[in-house]
Amino acid sequence: MKARENPFRSEKVAAFRYQIEPERIAQWRNQLESEKTVRWSIVGPMGTGKTVLMEDIAKDVREYDWVKIHDNDTRSQKLRAARHLFRRSKRPLFLDGTEALPRWCLNWKTLLRPKIIVTLHSPRPSLSILYRTRFDAEIVFAMVERLAHETLSTTDRNRILKLGEEHEGNVRSILREMYHSPSLMGTGSHSH
Repeated sequence: MKARENPFRSEKVAAFRYQIEPERIAQWRNQLESEKTVRWSIVGPMGTGKTVLMEDIAKDVREYDWVKIHDNDTRSQKLRAARHLFRRSKRPLFLDGTEALPRWCLNWKTLLRPKIIVTLHSPRPSLSILYRTRFDAEIVFAMVERLAHETLSTTDRNRILKLGEEHEGNVRSILREMYHSPSLMGTGSHSH
């Protein structure tokens, strides 16, 4: 199968947004813009939608800073990203991949920038938990059905659940594996 024909290619997967009520996101966005101090974390396992949810919150915010940190970034790149936490800016900071920073970066609550939203795998005392993401098999089933244009059989569902266990609920990894092995699907009934 050619990459452009693969139903699990990245641009198809990226079209899916976090499954949450739009009113809730609008409420958070309003709080972020109206309150003087907002220090929130979106907490959950890897690949459960933290970044997507944070993107949706940032979508209509007038001005903000966005910083992405990766585990394999150099120490100086991580420290450069950490400096954003301590800038005295009124613009909200969306910091993705905060787990990659040294733990001390979030310890001094009084020194932190007034408006921060970060993604984390586990909570930190200096930040309120805005939302906890998690693996939801039913949502993954619905995503796969929409991507593959198939109704999932019991066998397909069991395969996806097995992948969920193997990848510790990391939806991104499950879909990546399905991209590389679209033959994992195919026992369901085709629907157009």
